Amino acid sequence: MKKIILLFLYTLVYLNGFGQKNKISISKTPEWVQIIEKTTTKNKKKETTSGYYYHIIDFQNNIRNNQSFSHYNIEVINNEGIQQVSDLSVDFDPSYQKLVFHSINIIRDGSIINKLSYDQIKTVQRETNMERYLYDGTLTAFVNLTDVRKGDFIDYSFTIKGRNPVYENKYHNKLVFQYSIPIGYLFNRLVVPSNRELSFKYFNDADKPKIKKSEKITEYLWEHDTIEPIIYDTNTPSWYDPIPSVSISEYNSWKEVVDQYTKHYTFSSIEQKKLKKEVSKLFSDTPKDSLLTEIRKFVQDEIRYLGFEGGLNSHKPDNPLKVIKQRYGDCKAKSFLLSEILRNFDFEANPILVNSYNGTNIVNELPSPNVFNHCIVQVKKNDQSYFIDPTISNQGGNIDNLYVPNYTTGLILNTSERELSKIKSASENTIKITEEFDIEEIGSTAYLFITTKYSGSYADDQRINFAQKDIEKIQKEYLNFYSAIYPSIREFSKIEFIDNRESINEVTIKEGYFIDSLWKASTQNKDILVSEFYPLNMESYANPDKTPKRTMPYYVQYPVDFEQSIVINLPEDLDGENERTVIEEKSFKYIYDIDYSYKKITLRHQYKTLKNHVKPEESNKFIKKHEKILNGLSYLLTYDKNIASGSSSLSWYLIIFGIFILITSLFFAYRIYANYNIKVEESINNPLQIGGWLILISIGLILTPFKVIFQLFNSYEDFFGNNTWNYIIQDHKNLNELFYSLLVLLELTYNIVLVVFSILLIILFFKRRNILPRLMIIFYVGTFLFLTFDSIIAFNLNTTLFTEAEKVQTFKEIGTSFIRSIIWVPYFLISKRVKSTFTLRIKEKNNDT
Repeated sequence: MKKIILLFLYTLVYLNGFGQKNKISISKTPEWVQIIEKTTTKNKKKETTSGYYYHIIDFQNNIRNNQSFSHYNIEVINNEGIQQVSDLSVDFDPSYQKLVFHSINIIRDGSIINKLSYDQIKTVQRETNMERYLYDGTLTAFVNLTDVRKGDFIDYSFTIKGRNPVYENKYHNKLVFQYSIPIGYLFNRLVVPSNRELSFKYFNDADKPKIKKSEKITEYLWEHDTIEPIIYDTNTPSWYDPIPSVSISEYNSWKEVVDQYTKHYTFSSIEQKKLKKEVSKLFSDTPKDSLLTEIRKFVQDEIRYLGFEGGLNSHKPDNPLKVIKQRYGDCKAKSFLLSEILRNFDFEANPILVNSYNGTNIVNELPSPNVFNHCIVQVKKNDQSYFIDPTISNQGGNIDNLYVPNYTTGLILNTSERELSKIKSASENTIKITEEFDIEEIGSTAYLFITTKYSGSYADDQRINFAQKDIEKIQKEYLNFYSAIYPSIREFSKIEFIDNRESINEVTIKEGYFIDSLWKASTQNKDILVSEFYPLNMESYANPDKTPKRTMPYYVQYPVDFEQSIVINLPEDLDGENERTVIEEKSFKYIYDIDYSYKKITLRHQYKTLKNHVKPEESNKFIKKHEKILNGLSYLLTYDKNIASGSSSLSWYLIIFGIFILITSLFFAYRIYANYNIKVEESINNPLQIGGWLILISIGLILTPFKVIFQLFNSYEDFFGNNTWNYIIQDHKNLNELFYSLLVLLELTYNIVLVVFSILLIILFFKRRNILPRLMIIFYVGTFLFLTFDSIIAFNLNTTLFTEAEKVQTFKEIGTSFIRSIIWVPYFLISKRVKSTFTLRIKEKNNDT
């Protein structure tokens, strides 16, 4: 059995190889080809630093019989050249093309050595777009030349017969007259039947052809001698094309392209009914206002991006029924499917052809299907056009804010369309990073909490990143990133991924780290501590590629809307003047703010690009301004121990205020103790002793004043420090700062009153006074209400003052207070033990309440 299987596999391999060989043949040069004599290579050679030199590049096209002839003559200059040009390769599509070799010769010292034979021709299917999940079926025929030596001339020619039938025998092409290599002689020839009319459009001062006319054919010939190589400046935009070239097309208008391709995006009414039945099941429970979003997500996320684009499939999409069944398709198939599903639910939708990197230049080209390499969908809502790229997975948002790449221009495949259409994205693509350093003690360790908010395309990218990678791997990558500045950094909390995909398309990533060596002693004075704060993410935008004097546009990433804030929470207040730096020009704007507030320093970097390139003459100015940004990114925080230790930290004004509140509180506490009773109609002869749950309450009550006094002592500078007093009496910039100053005094008052009140409660508790239950209810409810409203007011008055850790701790305290209230308030209201224990009254004269 095993032998039979092996024989079967061998037969398949043999037949496949035999089929490929049938597409490759050897024959003499076709009669229609104009022979370029090898003598034309004389005096063409020039000095070159490459290992080889092209003496002749000869391209000839016969559009009557759909044949393309190519001829190369290459001189091997040195040993490196042997390695570079000894492997000859030709690509072709076997589904509609045949490859015919005419000659492969090595010319050595005037002698011709024939290297062409069937057994030397090998074929492979390389699939250069495999990483993009696209398989076009292209074969590569290659010949490995043996015995190639320095000084040899390699001369070979071939013809590719056949043209993609999807073009329906309409010719379109673009000839370029300059390459990245020097060329001794470049020859282009186009043979056209006399009854066929072509349009020509020339770019970058390209030469016009010599024209030869006869009764049956017209020949167009371009000849160029000694062509210098095109050398691109660094960081040149992909759309910039300075090469002399000519576009040639048999299409007279964009309408002709639309009419030819629209028919590939239609299918029968019977198939439409089948599709409608299929998709009706999928979206039967989807609300009408969510249909568009859910259909888009289905095609983007559940139909895999995969394409087999050989032959007709290079331009013709698969049937939507086939695509929905197999759950994969290329850009054309996914766009066709999305359009048809949307139409089934009464949306106006059409496929639209685009170019993924060169959309800017399409408007300058002659009508032709070959200026496009991608397909998306146009959908109309409320008479407004929106665009969806179905090949982008994990997209968030809705149609009103959906991100679409900068395709710029496209051709809508609808028979009513006659011209190109503009493509705009409604998405706002922003990155906002907040790095918050919590420093508990100068010179000691710190906690770093990072919150990054991505919107638009950046949110889509992060969603894909977290979907493809293990969370632990991402955590390690992030940790390694920050270790460039803080080598001793380590993970404090697990990375948190928060996805708001449905409406605003925003992804929030939260990180927490511990840094045990944030501070360093100055090399000049050991009593001065220094800590550096550096926006690593901002650095990537402020460090553009350097370039010498250039002649080409300089690429600028666009759009960029980036903001990075570094918030430094300090244990004491440090003086400083607020600063603002603005660096800008036509292509970008950068703003750097340094803001000093109470125990906090905020460094805010904002960077936004305004266009996608700068002119060559403006590039140096652009780079120098970014160097200025780069040089100013680092912020050094210095702390002098001697100055800090010699300064007085207490404010007598606040101490006197605290003593006043304390005396006032004691006065009212005594009044309550001595004069406040609750009148009862009948007395209990044998009151109970303190016991049961009251013991637990007594423990908490006894600990309360000690806890509050400890907090006051531990944060005495916050309540009684000079910096606090200076903050209260300063000229406030706004009402928020004024109210926050008053809130500081209110919190000091509350804490002192709480100490006195809790001591009063302890005395009343153990004396079993009958006023105790009522005062305990006031204590529990009052504590909860003050904590809640104080926190809400504080967080809203100063949104940057509190760290994430402080907010979390505050919410925990509020929750604990609430739980305490809902347990003990009902207990003091209805407990029989409470009523039987707290029965005693102070003896007084007619002062019952």
